[in-house]
Amino acid sequence: MAAKQGKPLPQALPTSKPVAQIRALAQRLAGDNAKPSKSSFWSKLVRKPS
Repeated sequence: MAAKQGKPLPQALPTSKPVAQIRALAQRLAGDNAKPSKSSFWSKLVRKPS
């Protein structure tokens, strides 16, 4: 179905069992403590002088 729609699997079928398993694997590989940062990559590189 995702291939027919031309979309990635998580976008075409976000609640499917394979997508849930892929997300669980990604979370385990990233670690349970992995949290998205509040600041972007670029904002960390380019800081405004105080």
